[in-house]
Amino acid sequence: MFRSHEGFLGVLFGASGDERVVSTFWRDAEAAYALNSSARYQQTVEKIEATGFIVGPSSLDVVEIDGGTIDAALF
Repeated sequence: MFRSHEGFLGVLFGASGDERVVSTFWRDAEAAYALNSSARYQQTVEKIEATGFIVGPSSLDVVEIDGGTIDAALF
C-alpha cells in the first residue's frame, strides 16, 4: 500500500512487547501528509482495525530527519 503513494521511500516496523511502531520515509513532508488523507491508506487502516490487531489509539507524527545512517548489510 505504501509503495503505491508518490514520494514513498521506505518503511521500518518495530516492536517492543505489545507496542508496535511503523516508521515510513517520504521524499518530503507534503508526500507524508498526503498519505494520511489517502482513501487507500484509510481503507487499509480500517481493515487492520477490523481484525483487532490495532487496540487503542494510534497517532501520526511527522518529523524531519536530522541525520543518521542505516547499514544495509545488517539486514
